[in-house]
Amino acid sequence: MIHSCYLFHCIILDNSVNNIDQIEHYKQNDTFLLSLPLYHIGGLMIFFRSWFAGARVCIPQKLKTEELIDEIKNQNITILSLVPTQLQKIVELRASCPPELRSVYLGGAASDESVIIEAIKLGWKIKKVYGSSETCSMAAYFDVSNHKEKINSSGQPLPNNQFFVFNNNKQLCRINETGEIGIRSNCLFKFYFPDGEYEVDKNESDTFLTGDLGFIDEQGFLFLQSRKKRIIISGGENIDPSEVELTINKLNGISDVFVFGRKDEEWGEILCAAIESDYEFTLGELKKELGGKIARFKMPKEIRIIKSFPRTELGKIKYEYLINLFQKNI
Repeated sequence: MIHSCYLFHCIILDNSVNNIDQIEHYKQNDTFLLSLPLYHIGGLMIFFRSWFAGARVCIPQKLKTEELIDEIKNQNITILSLVPTQLQKIVELRASCPPELRSVYLGGAASDESVIIEAIKLGWKIKKVYGSSETCSMAAYFDVSNHKEKINSSGQPLPNNQFFVFNNNKQLCRINETGEIGIRSNCLFKFYFPDGEYEVDKNESDTFLTGDLGFIDEQGFLFLQSRKKRIIISGGENIDPSEVELTINKLNGISDVFVFGRKDEEWGEILCAAIESDYEFTLGELKKELGGKIARFKMPKEIRIIKSFPRTELGKIKYEYLINLFQKNI
């Protein structure tokens, strides 16, 4: 069992690297920056891409964006992977892109269109990617500079990857119709370990169901909208929290926002919003600002104003901490 698992892992690692290499054409004189931690699939695959290509990998002492920028400039980095919070910090610092850097893979979370546009103006060569641990990192990819009209897309399938969209009856959706994203790939995982602890969600055609909601357009570009498990059902209405977050984020004085559902006897679930802001304001004031921008049933019923969200070393919000603030009524 150990030998067969080891062989399988080698095969999917090789497949994953070869799929992106068919587009990127890695060279031995490339230099990769290990800009993500190795416990993250994105970080692990940086290491393997450089290894399989026979290229150089630069390992920074810390993952702080300021230090990564120094490494990019001093070590002649050619291939870089970033999550959106790292790119946002680069834009805030107005750091320009060195000419040697030919590809910046951007993935891991939703990215802000305005940040990408500013990064491109600074010379950063953004390639948006989409994938997960189950797909051995990236399964979709596109060069934003070649398709600026698709800037909010997550890309087209890499070679040997196929994307499908399914409705609640596990039937294929039409073009531009929202449903759950399914993936077939030659670098797809076999099972969760320990075997049997978690059930792999597949449909009858053995396609992995990601739990992500989105659609595919006429040109085969994938557009993600939300996580299936994040959909909030309040008073019988389905609410996409990402839509509410996007609307609140556009208000003046708001740095970030996290919207989620909390169980409620009357409504089933109610909308709660944790808001990162230096300004203190009431729920009533927030609703007044949101008036006419979203439907009334999508208005948060509880809010917490927090000066600075707790974040991981990659800048991702620690959502469990924020949820606990509401549960404990702090």
